[in-house]
Amino acid sequence: MATSTETKRKKRLGRKPRNYFKRWTSNEDQTLIELVQSGKNTRQIARELGRSGPSVWGRKQTLGIEGRIASSKRGGKTTESPAAPAPAPRETVSLEALVQGLKDFGRKSGLKVTVSFEND
Repeated sequence: MATSTETKRKKRLGRKPRNYFKRWTSNEDQTLIELVQSGKNTRQIARELGRSGPSVWGRKQTLGIEGRIASSKRGGKTTESPAAPAPAPRETVSLEALVQGLKDFGRKSGLKVTVSFEND
């Protein structure tokens, strides 16, 4: 016979949010932005949007929404995340330098490195 804890766990794991595997709409995106800015925690936002917590977090990342979602575990306190530093400019490397770097790596690591190119 299952205990009440096991029964609750099975019910919780069996439930899926109402928007499970549905695409996000522009209205949901706007609501997400407003809820994050208002300081709601992940669980509250997920319930309001009918999404899972990881889905809410992932969409926030995808949209590049600034600030942190309040943690349910910290009593809903929100903290602003510091502005991310600008990415470093990428260095352009010639194909010859890349091949030479691979060969040097092979020599230092004791591996045999073979580089070949084909035209389609």
